[in-house]
Amino acid sequence: MTAQLCPDCGRSDCPSLLIRHTMTRRSVLRAAGVGAFGAATAFVLAACTSGGGSASTSSASAGAVKAGTGTATMAIFGSIGPCLMPNLTNNGNARAVTQCFGSSLLAYDEKMDFIPSLASKYTVSSDGTQYTFDLRKGVKWSDGTPFTADDIEAAITAMTDPQTTTNWITYVSPIAGTSDRKAGKSATIGYKKVDDTTFTVTLSAPNASFLDLFGTQFQPLPAHIVSKIAPTDLNTGTFAQAPNVTIGPFYMTSRSGDDDMEMARNPHFWGGTVGLAKLVVKSMTETNGVTAILAGEVDVIPAESVAEIAPSDVETLSSNSAIKVVKYQNSTCQTLYMNEHTLFSDKRVRQAVIYALDRKGMIKTVLDGDGIVADSVYPPFSKYYDAKVITKYTQNVKKAKQLLSDAGWDASKTVNFIVPTGDTTVTQASVIIQQQLKTIGMNVQIQQVDNNTAISRANQQHNFDLTILANVGVNNLDVSRRFSTAAWKTGVNSGGYSNPQLDQLMAQAVTKSAFSDQKPLTDQIQQLISQEVPTVMLWYRDSIAAVDTAKVTNVVPQRGGAWLQAAKWGSA
Repeated sequence: MTAQLCPDCGRSDCPSLLIRHTMTRRSVLRAAGVGAFGAATAFVLAACTSGGGSASTSSASAGAVKAGTGTATMAIFGSIGPCLMPNLTNNGNARAVTQCFGSSLLAYDEKMDFIPSLASKYTVSSDGTQYTFDLRKGVKWSDGTPFTADDIEAAITAMTDPQTTTNWITYVSPIAGTSDRKAGKSATIGYKKVDDTTFTVTLSAPNASFLDLFGTQFQPLPAHIVSKIAPTDLNTGTFAQAPNVTIGPFYMTSRSGDDDMEMARNPHFWGGTVGLAKLVVKSMTETNGVTAILAGEVDVIPAESVAEIAPSDVETLSSNSAIKVVKYQNSTCQTLYMNEHTLFSDKRVRQAVIYALDRKGMIKTVLDGDGIVADSVYPPFSKYYDAKVITKYTQNVKKAKQLLSDAGWDASKTVNFIVPTGDTTVTQASVIIQQQLKTIGMNVQIQQVDNNTAISRANQQHNFDLTILANVGVNNLDVSRRFSTAAWKTGVNSGGYSNPQLDQLMAQAVTKSAFSDQKPLTDQIQQLISQEVPTVMLWYRDSIAAVDTAKVTNVVPQRGGAWLQAAKWGSA
């Protein structure tokens, strides 16, 4: 008798053949609410996926992936930086690369519902504070070592060690004791290993975003490797720079400097056959990337890296019949950060900056109109967005000048504006910002640096007055990583904005499971942020990806990044 194969992954043992039930995000949130159920609720995840973060079944529906001998080259715009340790990177481009060789506990399907990845099942307690995860059995790291619950603990321990740095602490911060440990305090982490394939985490309070973050973004680390690495080397050591033991479809084989690298197929990949024999990643500018894919030197330009394809290049790329250009809605926000520890502690000065800028005109000039003004921390397509509660700023130079005058601004001060290279839309916008701030009496001096340096100066050193960076969106209600007081050290609150009222609102919002209970709090959150202007949110823009279909197959640009399905890519 011929074994039945899953149409999505080509495996005969896929759980989706046994149970056709996918747990929706909405029902998970209901279950996580206090008193939502009288007893603990178990969720069996039954659809399949071949990687972490997000999954799409459409690309593999034609049949099973076949192991080929081909190589694909992917371009990342901007610097990647030295650290490629999952969860411990401080660079969005590095995080994208880690998702080529990592896996998460859960993933999203095309409807943004949860499906299994490394976890096959989880149970939520009746009060929403305890999650028990059952891990897939038989999973191995690329060196053949079995994957166990110890690898989950190793990753949590590494992230929360006070000697490591990470911008992604919100993946684990809902777990009891993690924030205290990261702050250097003596704390017991709410983690318990039940057996090799089962573990439990206990939260400080119910958290509606927990599965979105810990479930789909957090990645395990090989305990048999990282347990031998000193905490001070977890960000900078040899393994951190070139992880050659991984759990995803590829593992690192070589790296040239901080940016260019080569990966090989993981022979032990749990998600089934990996189509490509090798994946090469190259860092370059947007202009060079467009030139390279047209010349056949690059096969894939994924969206949702730190810099993306400029809208002005879409027509040029589309003129090549082999190149498929894909645009889709995304929640990444281009943001102007103002350092409150240098020149921008006064709200009137921050408001003057936003009144000075013609963001709509900027979108027309640098994005060919392909974007929308970011009036709220929640994008307009988010269910939490409410235009009635926010302040919509339009350019008003007279008002901006008056606010600066009221604040006693010293026009002789030099404003140091750190601008990352690699994205032509950002470098163009920075010049416009400089010119428009000059009209209200600000002497802004631009200093261009590579992307990794810009992120380090913003998030670790806090050595800037202004800087412009993209906030890669995770589409949920929790915005504490960007605006909480704690996120100045453990997130991307680069300007150091601190507001106890906002901290409290954000902490309360994630404890609510029902949208009707979340909405009054998210209304207050976006209203307060729009009034206080801790950052100038410039625009939301569609993500743009390009694929050379004559050279590579099964590449599906999607929310979360095309690289999430790299296991399915093949040579044409």
